[in-house]
Amino acid sequence: MLESGLSCGLLLMIGCCAAGLLAPSSGVAAPGELDSSFGRMGEFALQTNPACSVVCPEQIGSYAQTLALQPDGKLLIAGQNFDYQAFDNQAYAEGPKNVVVRLNSDGTLDGTFGNGGFAQTPAFGEVLSLYANADGSITSVGSNPPGRFGEAVGIEHYTASGATVGAVQWFAAPFLAKTAQIDSKGRLVVLTDGSEPEIVRLLPTGALERSFRIGEANADGAKSLVAPSETENPPYGPEAFALAKDGSVFVAATTSDPMHFDSGNEPLKAHTVLYRFTSSGKLDRSFGRGGMVALPASKGYESLALAAAPDGDVVLAAGEDITGSLQQVHLLVVRYTKTGRPDDSFGSGGVAARGWNSISPDLVPSAITFDARGDTVIAGTNTFTPNPGSVGKWFLARLTNSGFDCTFGSRGVVLGGEGTSADAVVVQTDGRIVIAGERHHEFAAARYMGGGTPHTCPGEHKSHKLKPKHRRQRRRHR
Repeated sequence: MLESGLSCGLLLMIGCCAAGLLAPSSGVAAPGELDSSFGRMGEFALQTNPACSVVCPEQIGSYAQTLALQPDGKLLIAGQNFDYQAFDNQAYAEGPKNVVVRLNSDGTLDGTFGNGGFAQTPAFGEVLSLYANADGSITSVGSNPPGRFGEAVGIEHYTASGATVGAVQWFAAPFLAKTAQIDSKGRLVVLTDGSEPEIVRLLPTGALERSFRIGEANADGAKSLVAPSETENPPYGPEAFALAKDGSVFVAATTSDPMHFDSGNEPLKAHTVLYRFTSSGKLDRSFGRGGMVALPASKGYESLALAAAPDGDVVLAAGEDITGSLQQVHLLVVRYTKTGRPDDSFGSGGVAARGWNSISPDLVPSAITFDARGDTVIAGTNTFTPNPGSVGKWFLARLTNSGFDCTFGSRGVVLGGEGTSADAVVVQTDGRIVIAGERHHEFAAARYMGGGTPHTCPGEHKSHKLKPKHRRQRRRHR
C-alpha cells in the first residue's frame, strides 16, 4: 500500500494523501486494481472547504456525495463542504456549501469548468443526485438550503462551463429529504427523512402529487407497506427506492430496528421486505405474493441500497450483522426477477454473500450500478458510523449474473485505505469503474480497472434460501 506524508491542508490538492487500495502491478493492471493512468496513481483528491485554506481541523472538510459521467467521458462529482463544529455559525451557513467538480477523463481537474475545475454555490447543504445532460448542461438535486436545514428540496441547473442558470427551483414541502431522483417524466421522487419516512412525488411545477404516496399510508389512507407474515412488526418505513424504466418503483423497508433486543439481550430478528409499486403509486400485486417479498431473517441489516437492473430485475445490497461481534462484516446481495421471484441463477437461491474480518461493525452499501454486460457493481463504506468524517474504508464489489466475481480484487471485493468512504459509483464505457466519496475529509475519487473475463466465485453462501412467502397481516403498533 502506498503511503504519503504530505499535508492534507491545501485548498487545491490533487492526489495528496491518496493511499492506493491496491498498488498496480507491473504490466497490465488486473480487474479491481487501481488505474494508474487516472489522477495520481489511480486516485484524485481535492479540498474545497475555505476553512481548510491553511490547515484542515478535525471535523471540517469536504466530501463527494454523487457522481455522473458525461457523454464526452468527463466526470462530474458533487458534494458539500462540512463543518460539524459550526452548525450554528451564521457566517458559515451563508458561505459556499455545495460543490460541483469536473474531471477530465484522465482524472485531472478540468480548468474550463467553474473556477479552475469546480463551482461552489450556497444553494444546497446536501446534494442528492446529479445529472449530465446530453447538451452538456448539468442538473443537481439537493436539500437543506442554508438557514432552513432540510425543510425543502430543490433543483439547480448549470451550463456546460459551470455557471448557474437562473435561481434554484425550490419545492416547498414540509419534510426532510433523504434521497431524491428525477424520473423519466421530469418528476422528482423523494424519500423523506424523519420519524415517519415515506416516498412522495413532486410535479415539474413544484406541486406535490397528492395521488402518489408510499409509506405509512397511501393516497387513499390505506397502509401501503404491509407487514409480512414472518414478523410481528410491520416495516418502520421505506429505507431505499429504485426507479424502473417503466416508471414503477421498487421500495425496500426493514421490519424492526436491529438495535432492539429481546428479554435475553439478544438482537431481535429483522426482515427486509422488498415491494414494487406501479407508476401511479399502487402496490403491484403481480410482484412476488401480493406485491412483496422478504429477505431471510437476520440479527440486523445495517444499511440498504437498491437498483433496477437493465433487464428489469432488481438488486438489493445490505450490510448484515451475522456474528453479533465486531470481528466480521457481511455484504449480502440479493437479486429478484421482475416478477418478484428469486433469481435462481444468482448465488444460492438468489443470494450472494461475502464476509471479511473488520474491527468496524458497520457496512454501508451506498450505490449500485451495472456494466455493459449487466454485471453488478456496488460501492460503499465499512465504517464505525455511516456519517461522513468517520474513520473507515471504502469498498467496491463486482458480481456476475451468478455471484461474486473472483477475478475482481479479493473474491470480488476491493477495500480502500483508512479514512475513506464511498457514496457513488459509475462504470465507464470501457468498463473501468469510478467511485467518489471522501479521503481524510477531502473530495475523493478513484478509478479501478474493470473488464477482463469475469468468473463467479465457487461455493457461494448456502445459508440464505429465498422463498417469497408473504401474507397480509394486521399491522401492530410499534
